[in-house]
Amino acid sequence: MPITISPATSTRFASMTVTDPYTFEEWTAAAATVFASREYRQTAALLIDRRQSTPPSADLVDRMTRYLAEHEADLRTACVAIVATDDVGFGMARMTQLKIEFANPHTRVQTFRDADEAIAWLVAESGKRQSALFR
Repeated sequence: MPITISPATSTRFASMTVTDPYTFEEWTAAAATVFASREYRQTAALLIDRRQSTPPSADLVDRMTRYLAEHEADLRTACVAIVATDDVGFGMARMTQLKIEFANPHTRVQTFRDADEAIAWLVAESGKRQSALFR
């Protein structure tokens, strides 16, 4: 399956792994599954691992960010970490980050080359948001 959804072992965030080939429809189905998952609903935290996929085209980034803008309620207070290792993939992930943050200003997105750094940031950010909810 080109896009897999799985909870992190600690259930501190949901995880989406993208591998080639995949369609936009498969991506939207995966995003809907994430938004409905217990892990995501409890933490509003998501790791998107793109290390096994080629960079998305600018058109695909536009389509994905339009979809996410239409689902703003699902991203209202989200933390999203995107992992991409090559230069083009990292650049496209940064474009995605900027477009998501523009469309959904309350969403925190960060792009990483290292998965461990992405996980550490995601856990720290989601922890901050969780503690802010209980103040």
